[in-house]
Amino acid sequence: MTNSRWTKPIFYSKLLSSFGSSFSNYAIPLFIYKSTQNVSHVGLQWAIIAIVGLLSGYIGPRLNLFKNDKTGYIGLDILMAIAAIIPLAFIKTHPVLGSYLATFFMAFFGNLQNSYFESLVSKAVEDSKGDNHYRIYLLSHCENGAHIGKLLGYGMAFIVSSSLGFEWAFIIDAATFIASALLVTKLAQTGHHTKEVSKASYSLIFRPKLFNLSIAQLFGAFAVYIFNGIWIVVIKKYFNASDFYIALTFILQYIVSIVASRYNSHLSKRGKSLSDNGLFWVRASYGPLFILLAYTTNIHSFIFIYTVFNFLIPFSLPGIKAMFHRSVAPSEVRGVAASRVGLTHICGALGAVVGSLMITSYSFKQLCLLSAAAFIAGAAYFYIHLKKTTHLDSRDLKSNKA
Repeated sequence: MTNSRWTKPIFYSKLLSSFGSSFSNYAIPLFIYKSTQNVSHVGLQWAIIAIVGLLSGYIGPRLNLFKNDKTGYIGLDILMAIAAIIPLAFIKTHPVLGSYLATFFMAFFGNLQNSYFESLVSKAVEDSKGDNHYRIYLLSHCENGAHIGKLLGYGMAFIVSSSLGFEWAFIIDAATFIASALLVTKLAQTGHHTKEVSKASYSLIFRPKLFNLSIAQLFGAFAVYIFNGIWIVVIKKYFNASDFYIALTFILQYIVSIVASRYNSHLSKRGKSLSDNGLFWVRASYGPLFILLAYTTNIHSFIFIYTVFNFLIPFSLPGIKAMFHRSVAPSEVRGVAASRVGLTHICGALGAVVGSLMITSYSFKQLCLLSAAAFIAGAAYFYIHLKKTTHLDSRDLKSNKA
């Protein structure tokens, strides 16, 4: 089922690029804050990422700059390496401007590269005549590499930034993108796919067959980031916990993500990945989990519930991506991936803003219940998608038989 000559390079490429991205994700906001002593500048960086995500989701797939997915993946690694060192050119004169420019280009190129990656996976499945289990295996395997890279990267980013300075964090980030590009050159290009003109991306994910699934994803992103934006404040403000618990929660997030994606790839390799109905039940569990979280009274139960949630997200995400892939033609996967990520960014940013504003006036319990309500709405749309898709598929089957 698996081809190590294909999976190993892309796995280590994901690991390296995620390792490097952790340096910029850690260093840039901290560098901006230390340069300005102004939290609003850090907030503006988040806004740039969200707006660029929306922009890249629309125009990214229509920029047919590369002849195939492999070339696009490599080319964007090189472009991100260049973007990563932009702050070095401004560090003495306009450090904040350099940081914003790097944020803009890295967000744009990163979202665009993800769409090439998902298209690469889709075409690898198509060319090898693999099934949905194989698709989920490839997506989970690469997610595992990304999670490992982030876990290692954030720890090293702290050490490098503290001991050597932010300049070295930017340089290491750029070097990992170059190393990632070199690894991907070893891949055989799947199929004989040349430049393909994509339709407007957002029209793709709001087709009747994808509409409810897309809405479910938007509710999910909004709900996740309501909480992700304020969990550190919750630990400090509502549980009076030490920084040890922040570090513990952060580390557990990545450990369980690695375990989840590894376990998912193991199951799918054996042809036992979650069915579409199984994905629904995972999604349906998010609401009750956050209701439990709303009524938790101590830091240990808080961390346990939040850790369970952080296991379920990466465990189900490859299957969700596979559902999007299966609903469109292989040539449209890149457009669907870009627009899905773009809208996720903007809804996630909206959730983070809502959470940050509400935490000053409302209780932790009310925030958790708001997240739970959004998750329940998302699960309802996911259920509608399953029912409507089953109906459409059965109708198409009857039509073909006729």
